[in-house]
Amino acid sequence: MAELVVYLAGEFLAEQAIAYFAIGKEAIFLRAAIRAGSFVLTTKAAQSMGLIGGSTANELKGQTINVRSSTAPRQLIYGQSLVGGVMFYAATTGSTNEYLHTVFGLADHQIQSVEKVYFGDEDVGTVSGTVSSGRYSGKARIQNSLTGGTAYADLVTETASITNNWTSSHKLTGISSVYVRMQYDTSIFTSIPTVRALVKGKLVYDPRSTTTAWSDNPALCIRDYIMSEYGMRVTSDEIDSASFIAAANICDETVTVKTAVTQKRYTLNGVVDTSKSPREVLQDMLSTCAGMLIYSSGKYKLIVGAFSSPVQTITVDDLRGDVQLSCANEKANLFNRVAGVFADADKLYSATEYPAIASSTFKTQDGNEELSAQLDLNFTTNYLEAQRLAKINLLKSRQGIVVRISCKPTCLNITAGDVVALTIAQLGWSGKYFRVMEWRLNEDIGVDLVLKEEDSTAYDWSTSDAQDNAPNTSLTLIQPQAAPTGLTATNQNLSLPDGTILPGVRVNWTAVSSAYVTGYELQIKLTTDTVWQSIFTSQTVYDYAGQQEVALVYNVRVRAIFSDKEGPFSTTINHTLSGDTTAPSAPTSLSAVGAYKTIQLSWTNPTAADWFYNEVWENSTNNSSTATKIGEVSSSTLARSGLTDSTTKYYWLKAVDFSRNVSGFSSVASATTDASASGDSVDIVFKRSASQPATPSPSAGTPAGWYSDVNSVPASSDPMWSSIGTNTGVGTNYTWQTPLKIEAQNGNDGLSVAEVSVFLRSASAPSTPTGGSFDFTTNSLTPPSSWSATVPSGTNPVYISRAVASISGTTGTDSSLTWSSPIISFQNGDTGATGATGATGATGATGNQGASTRICYSKTTLSSLDTTPTTITTSGSASFPANNSWGTGTVWQATAQTITAGESVYQSDGIYDPVTGNTVWNVPYLSALKVGSLSAITANTGNLTVSGTIQSNTGAISGTTMTGSGAVIYSSGNFAVGNSTNNITYDGSAITLNGTVVFPSNINSNNLTLKDGSGNVILGNGTPLNFANITPASGWLNTNITISAGAISGIGTGNGTAVANSSISMNSNGTLSGAGSGAVTPAGINAVNVDLSNAPAGILNSSVTLGTLGAGGFAYLSQITSANVSTYIAGAAIGTAQIGVLTAGNIGAGTIDASKIAANTITAGQIAASTITATQIATNTITADRMSVSTLSAITADLGTITAGSISGSSLSVGSSPAVSGTTMTGAGAKINTDGTFALGNSTTNISYNGTQMSLNGNVVATGNINTNAVTLTSSAFTSASYLNTAGSTWQDAQTLSITTSGNQVYIASSGSPVLGTFIDGENTGSFSPQFRLVRGSTVLMEGGFNPSMSYSETPSADTYTYRIQVFSQTASGSINAYAGLSNRSLFAIETKR
Repeated sequence: MAELVVYLAGEFLAEQAIAYFAIGKEAIFLRAAIRAGSFVLTTKAAQSMGLIGGSTANELKGQTINVRSSTAPRQLIYGQSLVGGVMFYAATTGSTNEYLHTVFGLADHQIQSVEKVYFGDEDVGTVSGTVSSGRYSGKARIQNSLTGGTAYADLVTETASITNNWTSSHKLTGISSVYVRMQYDTSIFTSIPTVRALVKGKLVYDPRSTTTAWSDNPALCIRDYIMSEYGMRVTSDEIDSASFIAAANICDETVTVKTAVTQKRYTLNGVVDTSKSPREVLQDMLSTCAGMLIYSSGKYKLIVGAFSSPVQTITVDDLRGDVQLSCANEKANLFNRVAGVFADADKLYSATEYPAIASSTFKTQDGNEELSAQLDLNFTTNYLEAQRLAKINLLKSRQGIVVRISCKPTCLNITAGDVVALTIAQLGWSGKYFRVMEWRLNEDIGVDLVLKEEDSTAYDWSTSDAQDNAPNTSLTLIQPQAAPTGLTATNQNLSLPDGTILPGVRVNWTAVSSAYVTGYELQIKLTTDTVWQSIFTSQTVYDYAGQQEVALVYNVRVRAIFSDKEGPFSTTINHTLSGDTTAPSAPTSLSAVGAYKTIQLSWTNPTAADWFYNEVWENSTNNSSTATKIGEVSSSTLARSGLTDSTTKYYWLKAVDFSRNVSGFSSVASATTDASASGDSVDIVFKRSASQPATPSPSAGTPAGWYSDVNSVPASSDPMWSSIGTNTGVGTNYTWQTPLKIEAQNGNDGLSVAEVSVFLRSASAPSTPTGGSFDFTTNSLTPPSSWSATVPSGTNPVYISRAVASISGTTGTDSSLTWSSPIISFQNGDTGATGATGATGATGATGNQGASTRICYSKTTLSSLDTTPTTITTSGSASFPANNSWGTGTVWQATAQTITAGESVYQSDGIYDPVTGNTVWNVPYLSALKVGSLSAITANTGNLTVSGTIQSNTGAISGTTMTGSGAVIYSSGNFAVGNSTNNITYDGSAITLNGTVVFPSNINSNNLTLKDGSGNVILGNGTPLNFANITPASGWLNTNITISAGAISGIGTGNGTAVANSSISMNSNGTLSGAGSGAVTPAGINAVNVDLSNAPAGILNSSVTLGTLGAGGFAYLSQITSANVSTYIAGAAIGTAQIGVLTAGNIGAGTIDASKIAANTITAGQIAASTITATQIATNTITADRMSVSTLSAITADLGTITAGSISGSSLSVGSSPAVSGTTMTGAGAKINTDGTFALGNSTTNISYNGTQMSLNGNVVATGNINTNAVTLTSSAFTSASYLNTAGSTWQDAQTLSITTSGNQVYIASSGSPVLGTFIDGENTGSFSPQFRLVRGSTVLMEGGFNPSMSYSETPSADTYTYRIQVFSQTASGSINAYAGLSNRSLFAIETKR
């Protein structure tokens, strides 16, 4: 902004911007404010301190007595309170009527409990059953019903025999009650005692936990009341839940009220009388929490007494117009002491005075005058809480600055009730806090705000009552100096262009000598008034217009305004106003014409421009001195009706001008009413005409062009005329009289007047300016050439010249301004001496504690937790979300719980804000899991990489064998499979087969090595059988026998001479046959099972070798055991080539255990598909840290922490079938494709990129600036012509507007100029205003009352809608003469996307 203009006014919440200052009842306001789009309902104290009087004591007394009535108002009980009930029933039973039965209704709803029952002031000691102690022991029995629905069984039985009996149908459904039976005893009951109950009342809904339970939280109680049938019947869609949740959390905060004593910040305990209006009830309820109930944008929002951080800082760059400022409270609205009564729980909830809160500092500021306000608290039951509320009201009463600003779209996100920070250097404000009291959308797609000063520490109990914690400015504080002197007042009449003379006064004073004076506050009032009118000026002379009556006495005083505060007032002077004293000339040409019971007067009015109206005087004789004034009229005719037949009257007129000067009497005129004739009849007809119509011709009925009913005359701006007709009997024509004007035509517009000033810096006196203009439509001044509407910069003296602009009507421009001779307004003084260096400022206060992170945990057996709500807010830095938050059974605490199989731990991260005192918790996520069992899993694990140890059951390597059972594979490659008896192990050096090893198939000899116990090779790959390492046994005699390629040779030499036949074969039992013939063939050897344990001792020849054994050779080697295998089979002699194909059929059960499997030898590639299922995996053997997979599908598991390096693939899909679809998406979740296209969200609200453009769909909120194309002006409609609702008593459309929306928020605003209707009520005529409302389709959105300027916002679904301004034209009395309507009617709508 190039320049900021600040206007000072008395008060802006009255919806008026003051542009012309005048005194008294006829002050002229040139511009009225537009109807606000929001309203604020505050506490009774905030609205009108001191109006409560002693009502609270009477109300509390009425709540604790018994009433016997069938029409008593229902009552609602919130929190805890002592209540007397409505007596529904009373009857006596017994032989001597000694038993009195009474039923008292407590509340029109279910209650939590009856805590105590009192007879008078005495607690009887029970709430259910026979009284067993105290004064009434054995003499009374009590029962209670918390919700009704079931009759009192004892009462039904005991009254069954009487006429007025209680039956099973008397259920009192939905009503809480108490049944009392008393047994009469003269020593105990001197009268029937008052029965009272201490009750915990209504169950209310808590949106924080979504539960309904008893509570004394004011926010929850207020929410319940406004939604109830006795309140405002608000629906849940009209509740701003976030504000009520935040308010409820604040109310539950703990406050230290004195040493070692704490209490909730705010509570609400009391009884609602449903006969009171919801407004009265809500004011009392809001008083318990220093709250405000705000209605804005179709929702109710609750703000309670606690400071909240500003939602936005508003600077000059955010403003689109001038600043209007109300700087101080009137003394009538100030107070420095607050006192009152509360419902003291310690005194049976009786009205008790709480200790008053007073400020000696404020009293000093108020001239040592004690200004006390009464704050009665019906729903507060603790004196310390009452004192805290009184102190809040006292401190806030001193924050009197009210600002009205018009803002650009950068402030669209601000709503009523928000706190904002205002930075305006010209006013010395840097981040000064204000609360938004009113909000409305303006026609430039910005917002107009009314702000009230806010004190960030007013809600602190420890704040000093003598401290103003929200200073009005940060500019240098200057001590006020002397008051202005030389105050004088002289008469200065103001002559308007039309000749009207307004009496006025010119006030002069001597300036205060100070470089820090920024202006003066001139105050004026009638001596009979109590409120001063303030006028702010930078000059030492001021002209003002007073009331048009002369001889009125005014009080006048003035004071200087310094940089940051006001100085003392000057001495008050009295001035008697004298104005135009010249009386106008009297009206002329007065004539009178008699008719039936009527005399018609007509005359010529004075021609003077300041003529105002005429007085009409009447007498029965020709004597003006005894005449009586019968009326005041501004027309030139009058029909004097209601006279008797044949009556003569004399008439005179006096003229009155604007200065209330009265002329002498006019000439006299007289006339006599017609005489009555037997059989005559009289009729009257009507018509509208711009001029006097001709006298109607005689007729039997209504003359042509005339109307017998005034309501039938068509509406127009022409005046109404009437003619009276008489006839002398049946069958004769009416004779009509000369038409008389009974309704004048619309008068001319009145004058709009504005006093304007221009400024010029000049070293010498300049000439009187000429030219310039003032536009009343925009209230803007175009100054003469070289002159400025504001004080220009520079060093020369500043001259001022004034002019008075005036036009007829409210719009237009006055370009014929007459300027006064320039005079010096002010000039720069001499440069003062350099002041001493100021002392070093005090160390600044410690800044607010920063936000901190918090973590809470809960274990659960649920497979997953809810994701709603997205956040949960709790009060304080040690609180946690309520149990069952995000899932049934959750219990949230600071440390992670120990879990067992099937359980998991979830974690929620929170941020604690010390400014609000709240912790905001986010949606929880999985923190830890413990898998007891994984079953029915089908997974493509890809390459499974494990960096640690894989263990099944208790298997462990122990040397070359193992302990335990199962399997274990170490990262070094060592392994063991089996059990401690039969296993295969690898210890880093060799694979060892322990226990019974069975090879069901052949072992290839090429890979078989046999060693003896010392490690010597007996039989190896390609190595002959070494008999040197074989101990000979019986039967082996020839050492020269060798076996080569299946043939035995050497028989017959050495010791083998006994074996001579080459046809020897070896039998399965180790014996030889066929020794007498043939040769030993390989087939013969292969066909037998060699049992070396029976080897004959004669096989001693070291030349015998094993060649190819073949498929069946040496399959049975029972003599080789685990103890001597190394003796017979050399290491590494048997490999895969010697074993061939090894299948499960070749491995004996239990023969291969973990000790037989080398580390890293079994990988996923060696495991056949579907061979390992949950059955093969022992419990607790595979945990999350043992798994490294490439693909897991169809898995439901608590996997703990999954850490991924790079995730690659054709696409990433999360959620329910998400997919990019054009510029939006289908499904829900996230979809990321390899070409870069993606979609996040759901089908309604999402962000998507289709390769060409990125789209934000649905409800998108931008916290930064809004792009130009993000706010679209949808449509508007304007018609200047007037619309009149001739239907009268029905709502009719005055303007319509159809728009097509895309489902975003729509703002609708209407405006126009009301057209007044007129009516006739007997002899009198009058005007009435139409009523207006805003409608969509058949739904009424907003009632405007008599103001057509309305604004409304809503978010309808995407469709085409028609919005309408409707008019209702109806008067409360008389018959309508001209219908009301609307001109310059306008509708506009915008759909915002932000």
